[in-house]
Amino acid sequence: DLFSDKYGTLYNSVSYNNYELDRLSADIDSRIDIGCPSNIGRLNHNHSITVPEVREAISKLKVGKKEENGLYSNHFKNGPERLVIMITLLFNCMLIHGMAPDDLLLGTMIPLIKNSRGNKQCSDNYRSLTIGTSLSKILEIVIMNQQSDKLKTSDLQFGFKEKSSTTMCTFMALETIEYYKNNGSNVHTLLLDASKAF
Repeated sequence: DLFSDKYGTLYNSVSYNNYELDRLSADIDSRIDIGCPSNIGRLNHNHSITVPEVREAISKLKVGKKEENGLYSNHFKNGPERLVIMITLLFNCMLIHGMAPDDLLLGTMIPLIKNSRGNKQCSDNYRSLTIGTSLSKILEIVIMNQQSDKLKTSDLQFGFKEKSSTTMCTFMALETIEYYKNNGSNVHTLLLDASKAF
């Protein structure tokens, strides 16, 4: 109950009102229509997901991952071609109608320790990880693959990024400091502890 109370408070800590949410929703719809001219009124869009895209996404699932509902990722990885076709149809229906099944949006939140040498009795030393369903993971992979050219991050982001690590960030910072010191400059740094954000 400790983690349930902590994360329940955390995720419900931002106040809102229905007017603001409606305005935000209208703004998002407007941006979609502007950014995607073929999406006028969301009736004649040309967005679709293909069977090969779903098949590729399924191949990227990790082997042996179990969901709360008892399914394993292996059910999808070893499923027949008909399953891939049915998942593709489901995803395309979701795009057409702008709706997703409630079960697709479910996830299990588990606490992960931030600092293994820290106090394991302190709830501040934990962060939450949400484990979604394999179907949501497949959809996520398809969207990431389709939109990869539009989903770029800064070259200065090192964490949570494929083929990158915080070690590279440390190396770059040390090289920069060394460069300025070797050229006779003073070096001033500002460090931010963002551990509460994660």
